[in-house]
Amino acid sequence: MIETDPTLETLAGALAVAGDDAGYLEALGAHYNAAGMPLPTLLAALPNAPGAGPAASALATGYLRAREHHDQHELARLRLELHRRRAEITALQRVNTVATSSLDERTVLTKVVDAVADVMGVAVCSIYLLQGSNTLLLAATYGLSPSAVGAARLSLGEGLIGWAAQHCQTTNVSDIWGDVRAKYLPETKEDPYHSILAVPIMATGGEAILGVITVQTRECREFTSDEITFLEMVAGQLALSIENARSYGQTDARLRQKVAALTTLHQIVVAVAGSLELRRVLDTIAEQALTLCQCDGSAILARKGQQQLRVEATQGVDNPEHRELIQRVAFSAMQQRSQRTDILPGSSLDTARALVCVPLRGQGSTLGVLVVVGKPGQSFDAETCDILNDFASVAGLAIENAQLHQATRRNLESKSVLLAELHHRVKNNLQTVASLLSLALRHTKSDEASNTLRESYNRVRSIAAAHDLLSRQTIGVTTIEAVARKVIELLEPTLLGKAAIRFLAEGETIELETREATTLAILLNELLTNAVRHGLRGRDQGTVRVLFGRQASQVWVTVADDGNGLPADFSLGKNKGLGLSIVRTLVEADLRGQVDWGGDGGASFTLLFTPPAPSAGRGDGAARA
Repeated sequence: MIETDPTLETLAGALAVAGDDAGYLEALGAHYNAAGMPLPTLLAALPNAPGAGPAASALATGYLRAREHHDQHELARLRLELHRRRAEITALQRVNTVATSSLDERTVLTKVVDAVADVMGVAVCSIYLLQGSNTLLLAATYGLSPSAVGAARLSLGEGLIGWAAQHCQTTNVSDIWGDVRAKYLPETKEDPYHSILAVPIMATGGEAILGVITVQTRECREFTSDEITFLEMVAGQLALSIENARSYGQTDARLRQKVAALTTLHQIVVAVAGSLELRRVLDTIAEQALTLCQCDGSAILARKGQQQLRVEATQGVDNPEHRELIQRVAFSAMQQRSQRTDILPGSSLDTARALVCVPLRGQGSTLGVLVVVGKPGQSFDAETCDILNDFASVAGLAIENAQLHQATRRNLESKSVLLAELHHRVKNNLQTVASLLSLALRHTKSDEASNTLRESYNRVRSIAAAHDLLSRQTIGVTTIEAVARKVIELLEPTLLGKAAIRFLAEGETIELETREATTLAILLNELLTNAVRHGLRGRDQGTVRVLFGRQASQVWVTVADDGNGLPADFSLGKNKGLGLSIVRTLVEADLRGQVDWGGDGGASFTLLFTPPAPSAGRGDGAARA
């Protein structure tokens, strides 16, 4: 660089001093380049004399070399700035990635402090979030004591961090402990750190403070403008992430609350629909309404005629002062077939309670009203009312089903009494016929006539026994076991001289209705009589078994003895006996089944038929005789 001579006041003077000294002229060109003079202006100042060409060349060379050096320096500076900007963008991208990697607020904050500390090369990065309206709570940190998270707190305006939050202003302090605003928090163990940069985290729109993000170093230093800009951009991104996480958390909480309410509703629906007893259904609806709404009281008002509602079940709704208002609102809900609300007055505004009345609708009409009374200060939002209406719809159907069940039971009980009386009268008539046959039996002197009368007597008594059973049991229904035992009971006294013969009945509990029961009584009488008279002929002892069970959709009944067995050429179709002819005819014509026979160490006959489907509510179990 040329040191300007005080005597040279003009460019012309400088050129005159330079003369034809090329080195001086190059230095002079570099000087005026640094001064910002354009090259044409500089060259125009040269004298227009012979030999001026080398001077102009030297002057231009110095000027252009200086420009090239300046351009290289500027290029190096620009390259360094570009590298720094790329690093800054990379760092922001990294922070942005971790800030948006989760919708859980705690996870986001923990990842952000780790990333910022690494990118900025600082010893500490912390985030304080505003709790309530006046408290900053340490929510995440890298470098401070982990136990301070959730424990360290500052009021707005307290300490450098509280000051930055209160004034919504970035704070850059090179020596924390030399600043009068500093506040030491012993739980953070921040003694070794001396410089701090605190940037407020502003909500979208910049009107509300969410918290403060800070970085700290061990040495005393001021943070650069680039570092401040970077941390302010991080604070902006962090504000969006916090708002998103909180919005998601609130939505998730509402969703969980909705799922919990629907789960409770499902459990309640199951409980309400689990009974057909009207009183129990009404009480269950009133109880479960309390659980569903978490309220103080509930009641069911049943419709009586067109203009009256009567309390049928209540839980906590018993204040006489509210009775008229509840009746009026409930009647309005019933007439309008829609929800109605009001307020039950209390001694003060704090004790007033919300009232909701929801109609209980059946398939054809409104059955009554479900009344729900809230706790003091409790309100019923739209979602709760929607759930309550859904519950009322299910409750209305449950009440209607219970009412139908109650009416059906009354009708069934009436028919059951009539049917039992019918079976009782048929039994009495058959017993009269049996008595006449018995009387004729005692007076006959013919063995053939005596056998015929005895068989007829047993057949009539078997039919009478079936009607006797049907008159005692559920609406024209009895079981195979009961029929078998009754026939055996009637048959045993007529087997003179056969006292050592044992009768057994065993199998599943299978219900039969009137027609099948009476037919089976006749069939068992014939097969048991046949087993004793023919299977055990010439023997004073033996065993006859009545076995029964199910085979797929069919029922089988077997009568087997341990006697002489069947002839080798036995065929039911060729048998001329009256008893087995009756068996074959009744099984095929009445039961629409078939008869199989066989035996190993005795004779056995098996009846196989398909009974009508059992009435609803009856099932098969297992029984043993």
